[in-house]
Parts: sequence; C-alpha cells; structure tokens
Amino acid sequence: TLHGLSEREARLLLHTASLAEKRVISVWRGGWPAWKALENNECAFLQRSYRMENAEAPPVPKFVPEEEITSVQAAPKYVRTDSEREYVRFPVQVPAEIVQGPQSFRTKTEDVSEGGIRFQDCLPDWVAGYFTVILGLGRGPIEITCMLVEDQKKEKTRVEVVETEDEESHLPLYREWIQGLSVPK
Repeated sequence: TLHGLSEREARLLLHTASLAEKRVISVWRGGWPAWKALENNECAFLQRSYRMENAEAPPVPKFVPEEEITSVQAAPKYVRTDSEREYVRFPVQVPAEIVQGPQSFRTKTEDVSEGGIRFQDCLPDWVAGYFTVILGLGRGPIEITCMLVEDQKKEKTRVEVVETEDEESHLPLYREWIQGLSVPK
C-alpha cells in the first residue's frame, strides 16, 4: 500500500505495472468512501498515458549501441609463494589409502604439510565430506581425518587435515612425523 502519492506519481507507477497487476490494483482518493478497482470509471484519470514533463531537463541522449564484446581475458592466476603458506610443504612419496564408507582408493602422496596432503593421482568422484586417509609409513600406518580442499577447479588431488576430538586420533603422530621431515619443498 502506497500513501500520499500525487496524481502524477500514481500515473507513473501504473504506467510501469503489467496488465495482470493493473487488474488487482485498488485506488483510494480523499473524499471517496471506499477503495475502488483501478478498472472503475472513476479511476480513468489514472489511466491516461504518462509522459515526462520536466521543461528544465535537457533532451534525453540518443541510444548508441555498444560494440559487441568478442573476447574476455581473466586476470593471471595467483600462485602463493612458500613464504605466504601457513604450513611448510615436504616432498614425500608414501603409500596412501583414502577410505570412505565401504569404498577405498590407493595412491601415493606427492607432498605433505601439517595442514594437508597432495596426492599423485586424482581422487575419485565419490570422495566427499569427511573421510579417512591411511598413510603407510615405515613405523606403521597413521590414520587421519581429512576433507577435500574446496578451491580445486580441475582434478581433485589436495586434501585438508581435519582436527578431531577423537581420543584415538593419530593426528599427534602425523604432526610428529611431519616435524621429523627436514627438507621443505
């Protein structure tokens, strides 16, 4: 409901309304005992065509179509430097198994950090949400909970290590193993 419109403002508003909208619009004017349907003869004054009436305004500029855009170039891809990374990466290839429910996938790591792992092979499409990564280390397997890194546009090869409150979590063992690695990538 709009109140306090001048006749000119009401005509402009109605000029932009669709036929379907005009069929359900009701109007009230000071001195009328009740609202009236816009289609009522007493509302005909609002149906007159609306035209711009501002003598002070300069003429509206003519429409000049723009040239067609034929190509767009994206900004160069931003690559983080090692000094900008939260965790140091280590180039380590160890056997890894990704397990989610009854499904599993075997691959090798390409590099590791305290925050995540990159695998040599693309992960299958069924890998989603939280899943277990089992790393086959010489001193015994380590199981950690991970999730996919979200910004991967093409092949999914990177996962993020997830902090869990599981008392049997191998996360401390994983971090200890990472800290024992000496050659950052």
